[in-house]
Amino acid sequence: MLFNKFNEAFDKGDIVGAAECFHEDMQMTMHSNGTSMNKQEWLLRFAPMMDKLKREKVRCLYENEDLLVTHSFITFPNGSCEAVIWVGLKRDGLIVSVETGSTPISS
Repeated sequence: MLFNKFNEAFDKGDIVGAAECFHEDMQMTMHSNGTSMNKQEWLLRFAPMMDKLKREKVRCLYENEDLLVTHSFITFPNGSCEAVIWVGLKRDGLIVSVETGSTPISS
């Protein structure tokens, strides 16, 4: 399962291993502002933050050869916490398109 590979890499802070789960043509659309980023932009944005994100209750809701859907609770470096759904479309066994959605969680 691609979920396991990505999750293990992310938990270890292995940005290269996590990026290996993405297709070279990957585009991620961010829930926060609707902007998108490619694989290289994702690497640049997430590499410095990987060890600063606190992910809890990470689970795979569904995965097959075409789709990966995950849900988790993420605390960001600024202290905000969100319930995040992450939907990835696959091509050639790798994530090619990602969209996220989130709900702020108050403490």
